[in-house]
Amino acid sequence: MNISVIKFLLSAIIVFGVLFCVPCRDTACAQQKQTLILNSSFRTTLTSPDKTGFLDLIYKELAKRMGIEIIIQYLPSERAIKNADRGIEDGDICRIYAINAKGEYPNLVRVPEKIMQFQMMIFTNKSDVVVNEPKDLQPYDVGIVTGWKIVERNTTLAYSVVSVEKGEQLFAMLGKKRIDIAIIERMIGMKLMKDSGVKNVRMLSTPFLSGYWYPYLNKKHEALIPKFAEAIKAIKEDGTYERIQTEVLTRYAL
Repeated sequence: MNISVIKFLLSAIIVFGVLFCVPCRDTACAQQKQTLILNSSFRTTLTSPDKTGFLDLIYKELAKRMGIEIIIQYLPSERAIKNADRGIEDGDICRIYAINAKGEYPNLVRVPEKIMQFQMMIFTNKSDVVVNEPKDLQPYDVGIVTGWKIVERNTTLAYSVVSVEKGEQLFAMLGKKRIDIAIIERMIGMKLMKDSGVKNVRMLSTPFLSGYWYPYLNKKHEALIPKFAEAIKAIKEDGTYERIQTEVLTRYAL
């Protein structure tokens, strides 16, 4: 074999190797997991920066079962739902059943399986507060989190309503007696009350509002909804959901 033939063969081997070592950038030739970015307006017990909150762990399990990747990011509540509706992100981890009752978010589609039961509780610095329904808020200065729609819709009869972006602000205001009542989800509120160190604040025993939250996806991901619902059903039926809930409640001593 002469030198020219050897050089030709070596060149061919090098070119062949380079071609097959170049990473495939075409999704048609590289199996990649679908990734959803879902918004959350919650902190502490439900979603947390270290991804150990209740819904962090629930969605981690759902993602594994669906064979996709789910990234949960924090945004203030109003911005979170508007971004999801506009398709800037892919959805919202949980909202009430009738979030779109007035047609504000036409591009959001509800996953028809409950992700969590919520209880909106009243935390107060007064000893004589009794609230059984929205009209009982009339004498009180009330604090709520901006964008929590069901709370916004049920506090219009209060003497005054202060809307803030973070639950921590509510407990600071309770401690300084700038508001009489704060309304927030039970698990979040109990943790914030514990962490804030405010004195003479208590939680009323009866929920002000209760119901269920559902995941919502932007309509561009509508085809994924049946699979999503099936995964939620499965983790409830096999005990995974209850196990995660107990783990989180125990960890936060709630």
